Amino acid sequence: MGKLTMKNVLMMLAVVAVAGCATGPQQPSQIELAIWGADINYEETLEAIEQFKTTDPVDCNSSSMLVADNRTSNIESDASDLYSVLVGGGRYSNVQKIASSEALDILNPLAIKGRFLMADSYLALGCLDQADETYRGIQTRYSGSSFASVRERALLGVTDVRSQR
Repeated sequence: MGKLTMKNVLMMLAVVAVAGCATGPQQPSQIELAIWGADINYEETLEAIEQFKTTDPVDCNSSSMLVADNRTSNIESDASDLYSVLVGGGRYSNVQKIASSEALDILNPLAIKGRFLMADSYLALGCLDQADETYRGIQTRYSGSSFASVRERALLGVTDVRSQR
């Protein structure tokens, strides 16, 4: 199987949608909705962070960053729902589990990038309390051995905050 990219996933979804036309209209699956939603939420996260970074004077409690936090939380929530398919035992087919795993390969990096962009933006603009809280949130939110490098990166952020205090 080739590299899983957003383009490949969208092409696979288009094939499924076209195949479904032969049997009538198909409702999007939970996985399709999660991927589409993650794409929209991530774009809105980026827009909100950019708005925060260009606001003068800096407002560390900016409503833009609340939007970014909310949109990133939406991605994390969808990822959590998909993860429950993987650990759901016999309730789900192998196809559902594989599709959920592949979707998680898209959603988790988007959520992690969103969180780090938020934390790094707070740090760059001197919002040290918010940066520290966001980095520490990443450390606790992303547990498990597969996220060890994410936690290490967040720890570096905490150290950067400490050095700027």
